[in-house]
Amino acid sequence: MTSWVTTGLNGPVASLINGNYIYISNYYNGSISKINLYNVNDNTVFATLPSGTSEGLAFYDNQICVAGTSSNTIYLYELSGTSYAQITSPNLNRPYGLLIIDNTLYVANFSSGNILQINLLNGNESILSGFSNPYGLTYDGSQYIYVSNRGNQSVSRIDTTDNSIIYNWLTIPGLNNICGLTFNTYLYVTYYTSGVVAKVNVTDKSISYFPTQSSTFNSPDYIVFDSTYAYICNFSNSTIDKVQLTKPPCFKEGSKILTDKGYKLIEDLRKGDLVKTLKHDYLPIVLIGKSLIYNSEDENRIKNRLYNLSKDKYPELTEDLVLTGCHSILMDILTKEQEDATLANYGAYPITDGKVRLETYLDNKAVPYPLKGTFTIYHLALENENYFSNYGIWANGLLVESCSKRYLTELSGMELIE
Repeated sequence: MTSWVTTGLNGPVASLINGNYIYISNYYNGSISKINLYNVNDNTVFATLPSGTSEGLAFYDNQICVAGTSSNTIYLYELSGTSYAQITSPNLNRPYGLLIIDNTLYVANFSSGNILQINLLNGNESILSGFSNPYGLTYDGSQYIYVSNRGNQSVSRIDTTDNSIIYNWLTIPGLNNICGLTFNTYLYVTYYTSGVVAKVNVTDKSISYFPTQSSTFNSPDYIVFDSTYAYICNFSNSTIDKVQLTKPPCFKEGSKILTDKGYKLIEDLRKGDLVKTLKHDYLPIVLIGKSLIYNSEDENRIKNRLYNLSKDKYPELTEDLVLTGCHSILMDILTKEQEDATLANYGAYPITDGKVRLETYLDNKAVPYPLKGTFTIYHLALENENYFSNYGIWANGLLVESCSKRYLTELSGMELIE
């Protein structure tokens, strides 16, 4: 975690990413900063509200929408930043969080305790009531909107199919001053006074902390993600922290690992179970981690997605195997293209049990997993005197890598279930 932006901000409270830029809403002076994700020195003022303070941001039809909190106005700036339109309504009452789904703008009205829905095509409005000083809004991309309530420190959930609401969907005891929230496979919730970002599995409401259990920030107000990093707005000291996202090498739920009792589903394995290794006979599991991964239905060959390894391409497989892009297959030799890509990533050829590790996304025989959705993934570490070393093991008949104790404990960001 690094303090990425330390100048030019004035009470950063919300952010969004569009293209190569992150846009930051500065509460105190009503300005919007525009910062190049790849060149932090390219840091300019994109726009400044005509009056008052600014809060939430949203992107719509090549425009940046800004919540003018004290002016009770929504401003829509062209990407040039030089011209804007306004949305005014008697139903706007200290607007904070903004969210746009299709052509509907959702506005969290802090003072009136409701969510205002505005049809951006015809201007029609409707109101969802019963919230407690709503502050942040986020969408899971398919069905649910999540709302942070500053008044009672809860998260509400709105079902967009029928506008039904669970008002107290989640409360985390011991955390104070809830602020922004963002959905990125998990639900990430910032807590200003506690200085933490909670990471919530929306399926079972299990809670961990981002990026680790001990991580703290300086009055975090909002978090946003690109494919590689998380960016956290620290309100008190007007900085942005940047956290590199882990891309754990994992097996999709349903993969089968060779043990002393034959092949067993990875989700059924537990600490102490014996796993067959390439050179060290059977060794006990000491750690098992699980996490979620979002998989798109496109064919982009990136690390942070799932890949399908089929029996027709890998004859040793007993059945198809699904791995994450950075999970390594153990090889005797690599092609020239694979060598070059591996050297570019690591500066050397990583070795496990005398075999060369080839990340799955670099093997053209592995194809992007075609199903869209959120999937559970697992990994395991075996007993090893070397905290940093792993082993060769078999999954569905294919020789792949296990995880080191160090990676699973310190770097993976996975929930340890054993």
